[in-house]
Amino acid sequence: MAAPSVLLAGFGIYQLNRVFDFVEDEINDPSAYAKAYLARFALRNMAMAAILASLLLSALFVGPAATALLTVTLLAGVLYSVPFFKRKRGESRRIKQVIGLKNIVPSAVWPIAAVLYPGISSPDPHMLQLFLAIALISCSVFIIEVAWDIRDSRGDRVAGISTLVTAFGHTRALLIPFGASSSYALSVALLVFLGHLSPLWLLPGFLPVLSAAIALLWKDSLAESRDRSHILVLINVLALIPLGLTGRWGA
Repeated sequence: MAAPSVLLAGFGIYQLNRVFDFVEDEINDPSAYAKAYLARFALRNMAMAAILASLLLSALFVGPAATALLTVTLLAGVLYSVPFFKRKRGESRRIKQVIGLKNIVPSAVWPIAAVLYPGISSPDPHMLQLFLAIALISCSVFIIEVAWDIRDSRGDRVAGISTLVTAFGHTRALLIPFGASSSYALSVALLVFLGHLSPLWLLPGFLPVLSAAIALLWKDSLAESRDRSHILVLINVLALIPLGLTGRWGA
């Protein structure tokens, strides 16, 4: 019963983020900006309704511990999207406008919501496999986030959003998730070698490295074509298939 809460939570946070992304979206994706701006009040109301419905379903059908975790996760998502940092001068800032946190928060929130939240309510979770699944999805989200930052760098600069890309440039920014993914893959390989994991884990374990390498190869075209970023998302989503099979057969 965790799936409906996860879907509603993801939908709510995504729509809430759209409500406050108007400055950068006006530059990065004008057609989407025009539609979202006209529907901004409806989007805000839908987002809040989805978030509240997610928490209600969780409280009724999942359990108190999982609901507490979901609440913290949703709070992080809301603060990521909504301006709340008060400054002495200028407008309030969102978490996503703080360098580093722009990528760290989604890389933590999405795997927690998708894996740890349903896993915590399981009667006998395999903690090592659960942690590795969270880390894998975190690496994948990190890669996608940096790729999106390359794609959206023009609008981010105008909106005052400090990202790894605006701070370090395309190549060095992508080397950070590449390094994280490589460390993850080596950890999986070591655990397999020591006999703590099934060899089936090697495939999903090394897929983030492949995804990060593709992002590095596409670093210039990512800034010019939104389609490349969509393909990269698809590659990372498809990587969840062997992860799911590994969790089922390779525990």
